[in-house]
Amino acid sequence: MSSIKHSTTRVLRRSAVSALAIALTFSALVAVAPAAPAVTDLSTWGSPGYTSLPVTYGSWSWTSDGTVWVPGRTVVESARFAHREQAVCTRPALYQVVGGTMVENKSWRLANYGWALRDCRIISASATTATTSGGAFVGLGYSGQYSVTVNVAWYVRNSTGSWVTVGTRLYDYNHPDDYRCATSGCSVQNIDGLGAMVRLG
Repeated sequence: MSSIKHSTTRVLRRSAVSALAIALTFSALVAVAPAAPAVTDLSTWGSPGYTSLPVTYGSWSWTSDGTVWVPGRTVVESARFAHREQAVCTRPALYQVVGGTMVENKSWRLANYGWALRDCRIISASATTATTSGGAFVGLGYSGQYSVTVNVAWYVRNSTGSWVTVGTRLYDYNHPDDYRCATSGCSVQNIDGLGAMVRLG
């Protein structure tokens, strides 16, 4: 998004059964997910590595409402700490457009921090990459407009053996090419001053 997203939370829960069904629905798409060509590296701190940037998918069903699926990604080690064991964590966050029908009144609201979708992996000292899993925000409302960011963090152990953060990146999915629709009832939109999103329902 081209503007700063405002933070008001809304908790979205999902059952293990629905999560499995969603994973199966999107598995074929994610296996061949194209790269999102215009993701913005919104902020960088420390000495992070890089990640692959797969597109984000939206879908709509009258039986299961809206879903935004954020695929897993390959995370490359921090070059500064190459040949040391590293941990990497990815966490997507979901934002929703609020503010009525007038464009000038619209803004972003943080709908879900995505802590339930956070995934961490180890990059061994002899490896250079790890692959984190994706996940879905489910039960999203009719006519909702949504976008995502993905926070990635790199860690190494300090002298006491504790993990310490050595780098972070915040990726903002803010271009129409960063999104795809997996079903009808979903469209990719772009609004001046807000950026790109998927509309569900």
